[in-house]
Amino acid sequence: MNKKFYGKYLVRLFWMTTLLSIIAWFIALVVSPQGSQLNLFFLRMGDFWADATNTTGYVSDLDPYYNIVNGLQNHNYPPLAYVFYYLLAHISISPLEAGNTFLTYYYQPIWTMVFIIILFLVLISFYIVCENQFKSGFRFDAIMIIISLLFSGPMLFAIERGNIIIVSALAVAVYIFYYDSSCKWKKEIALVSLAVATAIKLSPLILGVLLIYKKDWWAIGRLVVYGLIFMVPPFFLFNGGINNISQMISNIRLWFLYYPDTTGIGIVSSCLKYAKLFWGDAYCLTPFAHSILNILRGELSLILLLGAFNFNEKWKVVLNATLILLIFPKVTGYYCILYIIPFTVLFFKTILEKMHVSIGEKFVVWALMMIFFTYQCNLQVYLNVHLSVIVLTVIGIIYSIESFVKTKHIFPLNYLEK
Repeated sequence: MNKKFYGKYLVRLFWMTTLLSIIAWFIALVVSPQGSQLNLFFLRMGDFWADATNTTGYVSDLDPYYNIVNGLQNHNYPPLAYVFYYLLAHISISPLEAGNTFLTYYYQPIWTMVFIIILFLVLISFYIVCENQFKSGFRFDAIMIIISLLFSGPMLFAIERGNIIIVSALAVAVYIFYYDSSCKWKKEIALVSLAVATAIKLSPLILGVLLIYKKDWWAIGRLVVYGLIFMVPPFFLFNGGINNISQMISNIRLWFLYYPDTTGIGIVSSCLKYAKLFWGDAYCLTPFAHSILNILRGELSLILLLGAFNFNEKWKVVLNATLILLIFPKVTGYYCILYIIPFTVLFFKTILEKMHVSIGEKFVVWALMMIFFTYQCNLQVYLNVHLSVIVLTVIGIIYSIESFVKTKHIFPLNYLEK
């Protein structure tokens, strides 16, 4: 067999497996609407679109940061996110006036119609941006890859939440694809996109490190200006003005106290999940073990950060930066895995064009299959997004150590390149 086509086969294994898992999930959900497949969603869809409806309610009176409904810890978005949701609030009647909760916003036809239109446009934009990364010779594989990503478990979960992270992830994709573009206007759009993503969710600011790797100081300066434009003025649109900044920081602190690092998909929560598989659900991390894992989280992030300085392949640089985005924050929600979609597109674009796929790249494909596998089954108790984050982190660390060794010319180390 011609090795030139080996990359194609590996890519097709990914999208075929992912698409089949989505089809199986959908069929099983239709056959048994209240069955195990409903577990894909938060609270089994018990509060459908809650992130969107609640945020609409918080901003309806232009006082999102001091609004105590559902607790101040849930009022921690950067201001641009609330600007977007105010559109929905402006065209709607507050359900609280009728004694209901914010969840009933989706019973209002105009709110639901506008929300669905925006969601549809974002997903179409996601498709177009990702599809443009592939060469015309791989169009069919590109279509299948992107469809499998946009209908996978993490995306379905984010849609069910109605979380604005979908918009942030789209902006991150534009940035990652074009931050190093030779085309001036594409690069400028990329910088604006990262500023927008940061003004929606804050954590994407970590990806600014990609510009540091390029030593593109002028671009970093422009990014700072764009960030200030999208971050600061919106605060003055709401009651409290400049005081909203300190209140947002206070609310974020409350959020970290309310949602401990044993939740989500971070290093601490992932290790705790597998510890419970061995020692039972009653197992709890000791204070010492918890401290060690938090130190490890910081050390791994530092190695990933420094290691990427020596990479030549863009997908490896983006892998490390994305992993830092996922594991460095104290708490990382499941829907944050959407930030790995741009890396996935870059990675498969590279694999499709390669004549030989290394061991490390095979492990990356396996980890991505675990992330985007949608059908809920017993195997996912062991092979899931928690394990995939660990596997990808280990791969990123090995690549980083290899880059250190090669740079210092100590001794050959290329286990993952074989």
